[in-house]
Amino acid sequence: MDEDSSQDISFNVDPYNKINVTYAGKNLLNYDSCVVLSHFKGHGMGGYGGALKQLSIGFASTQGKTWIHTAGASLDYKQLFPQKASDEDFTTSMADAASAIVKYFKSKGDIVYINVMVNISLSCDCAGKSAPAPKIRDIGILASTDPVALDMACLDLIKATSEEGTQEFLDQVARLDGENTIYKAEALGIGTTKYNLINIDEDGGEESEDESEGSEGGEKEGEGSEGGEEGERKEGEREEEKEDEREKEREDESEDESETSDEPDTSSGNPGSFIGWNYNLILLVLLLFVK
Repeated sequence: MDEDSSQDISFNVDPYNKINVTYAGKNLLNYDSCVVLSHFKGHGMGGYGGALKQLSIGFASTQGKTWIHTAGASLDYKQLFPQKASDEDFTTSMADAASAIVKYFKSKGDIVYINVMVNISLSCDCAGKSAPAPKIRDIGILASTDPVALDMACLDLIKATSEEGTQEFLDQVARLDGENTIYKAEALGIGTTKYNLINIDEDGGEESEDESEGSEGGEKEGEGSEGGEEGERKEGEREEEKEDEREKEREDESEDESETSDEPDTSSGNPGSFIGWNYNLILLVLLLFVK
C-alpha cells in the first residue's frame, strides 16, 4: 500500500496525545473493511507487538513509520535513529496513529482483530533468525472487535504464565513503557481495557464426556439387538440419531452461554469480547467481510 512514498496520504488524529497526523500509502483508500492479523510477541522498541502496533507501524508508510518513531519530529527515514523519540513518546505516538486507522475503517465499514499467541519471542519477527528462541509456551489465538481489550487480554495471559521467559518478557514491556500504548489508546476512545474472555476451544472435553455417557447408556452386548445386516443397519441409524442429539445439545449450550454472562458491562461502551482459537475462527471472520 505504500510502494510509492510520493503517494502517501495523511490521516488526522483527533483527539491526540502526541502526534495529530499519521501517514499511510494511498492504496489504503481502496478498502472499507479490514482483518488485522498480528503475531503477539515481544518487541525491542515497543515492549511488545500486537494489534495496536500493527495498526500504527504496520499500516504506516515509510514516512509514517519515521514520523511515529520520532514522535512527529521528522518524515525522513534517515533521521529515524538520530531523532528517535523517548520510549514514552514513541508508545504514545503509536496509540495516536492506531486511533486514526481504527476511526477510518469504522467510518467506512468495519475492522476486526486477531492476535496469534504462539512462538512468543522477546524480539520482533523482523529480527528473523537472530531473534532469541521463544521461552513462553504457546497460549492460543484470540480475536476481538476491540484492539485495546485484545492487547490487554494478551498481556494478562502472559502475566498468568510461569514460564522461563515470563518475567523477562514483562520486564521488557515495563522498561520500554509498552503498556502506555494500551492506556493512551483507551484514553482516545478506540477501546477499553475491560473485557470478557470467552474460551470456545473446549469442545474436546465435552465430546469425550458425551462419548462416555453414550457407551454407558447403550444396551449390553447381546440384549435387544437384531442380528445380521438389518441389525447392523438399524444400530448404525441409532448411533447417528444419538450423535445428532448430542450435537443439538452442544449447540443449545453454546447459545445459552452466548446469551448470558456473569460479567457486567463495566465500560462506557461494549467491552471487547475474546474468542479462544478453534479451526473455524479465521474462516468465520473472513466470511463476515465477503460482500
